[in-house]
Amino acid sequence: MLGLYALLLFGVVAAVSAAPGTASPPQTRGEVDLRLFVPLALGVVLVMFWHEHLIAHAALAQHPLPRWMAALPVIPVMDLAPLYGHVDARTSVAVEIVSLLEAGLMVALVLVTRGRRSSLGLQVAVGAGVAGLAVVALTAHGILSQDMYAYIVDGMLGRAAYHPSNVHVGAEFRALLNLWGNPPLPCVYGPTWLFPATLLMGGVQSLGDGVVRFRLAGGAGVLAVSFALVRLRVPLPVLLTFVLNPMIWMQYVADGHNDLWPVAFILLGRANAHRPLVASILGGLAGAAKLPFLVVCCLTGANCARLRERLGIGLASVGIALVVSAVAGGAPYLHALEAVRNVYPPPADPPSVALRSLGLLGTSLALLAALGARRTAWPAAFSFIGIGYSIFPWYAAWGLGYVVLADGAELFLCTLPITAFLTATTYVATPLWIPLLSSVFLTACASAYVLVRVRFFGGPPRWARGAVSSRPAS
Repeated sequence: MLGLYALLLFGVVAAVSAAPGTASPPQTRGEVDLRLFVPLALGVVLVMFWHEHLIAHAALAQHPLPRWMAALPVIPVMDLAPLYGHVDARTSVAVEIVSLLEAGLMVALVLVTRGRRSSLGLQVAVGAGVAGLAVVALTAHGILSQDMYAYIVDGMLGRAAYHPSNVHVGAEFRALLNLWGNPPLPCVYGPTWLFPATLLMGGVQSLGDGVVRFRLAGGAGVLAVSFALVRLRVPLPVLLTFVLNPMIWMQYVADGHNDLWPVAFILLGRANAHRPLVASILGGLAGAAKLPFLVVCCLTGANCARLRERLGIGLASVGIALVVSAVAGGAPYLHALEAVRNVYPPPADPPSVALRSLGLLGTSLALLAALGARRTAWPAAFSFIGIGYSIFPWYAAWGLGYVVLADGAELFLCTLPITAFLTATTYVATPLWIPLLSSVFLTACASAYVLVRVRFFGGPPRWARGAVSSRPAS
């Protein structure tokens, strides 16, 4: 938990120290050297394959492993043991090393592509890398969360998922009820997610078919966000550290988490900020998909130059999200949220309350600075992971709608593999755990100190001058 405290404190300090301006335009120095890029892209695919192999091993090595769970098309690693899950220490060490390798490869991609321009050869290489990551994600045999099976239940029930009764299913789907009970937990997602989920499950013939459909939907979410980033003309390293990021493909394709589609709506809305109605509708669709995005969708118009436009699109997005949720979800949606909160109340221990408080504080400061004064700082994106009722690896995507506004967004994306490891509850403490947490803590503290010096005292300390951009505020 020390690492999480460091990240969220870093986010709060960054939000306070946010500087004026938005992401700087790319300054090119020639094309990306494919002799350096291609081995890195291949390394990313191979390391992710190793990571997924470790997860599959952890899933099969769980004890006890009920027969019905072993028969699932993909086996979730359960996190029901005291404090942490069932993953053994050796596998936990291996996953920790792999996470560090993934982050290192992302940093190497930034160094190779920063200040460079794209080319046809690079596009082909990126396409091949994306295809490789997609194959690894779509064929993964283990997952770190059972949420995708909850999505399948929700899609099968449709709007009745908000108030489910006893479900009668064939033998093929009976394992779902072992995972989520009968009646299952009510759906906690908004109507703009439940409706597509219902369409996805239309005519499904098997549980494996449902898994493939939700994974393909997750892959489409990755491509939708990538398209939005291209439309927003983000620097090349930002685009590549997103689309080639193993954490993105593992959490939102292999594990099927639904967080990328609301992010895509927000970013597509921002790309259409010159058409306020379109932007507001897209932001509203994001807010009506998942409750925390009611907060994040107010950033839909954050790239507009005028305060009136930023606030207008943001408030309209929130208003549309509330109207859609009320009309299409209504009282059953609210009752479902309340019912799940009663079954899984937010952790009330002081450390967890402190983490959520830090997340809310940092997010609030970041939103006020971005909307009120167009001040941004990429580390403030860490705060968004703390605005949920608990903290999970896939919540890291909640900061994407903010971080692309700031210089250094690629640095946030580089850290995602480590952030995902730190926030997972399925691994035991390892010999590397303390050095990793200490490194995260010290780096966050040092970076926060640099941000304060730059923002309030005219410049960074001497030892950090080479690491801080001297770009004037725009």
